[in-house]
Amino acid sequence: MNEKKLSSIIDARLASITVNKDLMSDIKHKSKSHNTKAKPALKVAAIICICVLVFVPVMANKIPAFNRLLSVVSVPLAQMLKPVELVAVNNGIKMEIIAALSDDETTIAYLNLTDLTDKNRVDNTTDLYNFYFTGYSSFCQELVDYNYKTQTATIQLIANGKDLSSKKITFALESFLSAKENFKSVITEIKLNEVIDNEVKTINLDDDSCSGGSGFLISELHEKDSISILKPNNLTTEIPNIDFANISNIGYINERLHVQVKWNKNIDNHGTFYLQDKNNNKKYGSSLYFDINETGKPQYGKKYQEYVFNINKSELTKYQLVADLVKNNHYTEGKWQTTFQIEPSKHTKVINNIKLANMNINKLSISAIGLNITTEQKNAEDLNIKITMNNGEIVSYSSSVTIEDKLTNKKYLFKMPININNIKELSINNKMISLN
Repeated sequence: MNEKKLSSIIDARLASITVNKDLMSDIKHKSKSHNTKAKPALKVAAIICICVLVFVPVMANKIPAFNRLLSVVSVPLAQMLKPVELVAVNNGIKMEIIAALSDDETTIAYLNLTDLTDKNRVDNTTDLYNFYFTGYSSFCQELVDYNYKTQTATIQLIANGKDLSSKKITFALESFLSAKENFKSVITEIKLNEVIDNEVKTINLDDDSCSGGSGFLISELHEKDSISILKPNNLTTEIPNIDFANISNIGYINERLHVQVKWNKNIDNHGTFYLQDKNNNKKYGSSLYFDINETGKPQYGKKYQEYVFNINKSELTKYQLVADLVKNNHYTEGKWQTTFQIEPSKHTKVINNIKLANMNINKLSISAIGLNITTEQKNAEDLNIKITMNNGEIVSYSSSVTIEDKLTNKKYLFKMPININNIKELSINNKMISLN
């Protein structure tokens, strides 16, 4: 940990120290009875400083995982994190929840994964696969640090839900991936101009058989209940030097280019296919995941991925089909579970009944880690939120999460925790919002 960061953290800890009223009275009484002035105060201050300076290293030694985490995250975040330190060991892998913080809609937690054997199953590409939080509706994860000496991966978890105040949190992990290989700018060598006149066979993919996707196809599938896709394995083409994926069909359907990918040996092997011209300009499409049963009908799964590009046939000669691919070589299973409880931040501001031009906000709450908006409007638009601090700094947020039930909740997570008492201005879609 660098000196400035440690100094800031210690300053924050010192600022939180309070002296019992009776003890303070006793100190003053003894000072008067000994008929002294500055010296006793200096002695008391010296004793407190010695205690603090001794206590901080001892605390660090007793909780090395938490101490290392403080050196990885930002100072504002480190000051808010609360130690958890719960450990679960299974299949030679130790999982430790190090620390966490929370508000009423979001929990941010940090965990360590360590391989206690010599199998090297935890590395700097470690990625959680099957995991969940109880009581939360969405969650994500990101590798933030890897210790080569101890073979320990540190992962940030972000979970979102509603009305989470003081609830017990159970986190369970059932599998993770590692030994990841990246294959960038893989040229498929398919001559796109030759697929224009392919005679394609199609099948219908319905909403229940789709396990996910990206882009405009998601809303299109929801609206129409089913869409036409290529019949799998009707025109199989291998991808050079890639053994975990191939092109299982390609052709035009309703004036749109469809490219169907089959993921072989798939434990979350994945990638992105796109069109690229000679100037390296890229054109991305939309995609859907599905699988096929023994009769050739679509079923829920992720073995196949169909890409759709809105591109005229006359333009195809300008492009080639390229992919960025990821292969996971290790898949580790086990049972790791811990339950903990974190008191949410009490510093929250709430504003009710905000009327915008195209939307009414039932409730807006802002905490140190994010801003949450609750509205009755379904498919609520992304909002232009601007928060200006007293020092002129503009607060940036890293993501927005939408949870739809009877009400729609949109959570905007700040890239860095803030002191909400130092907010100068808040505007939404250029409308100033009073925080008083």
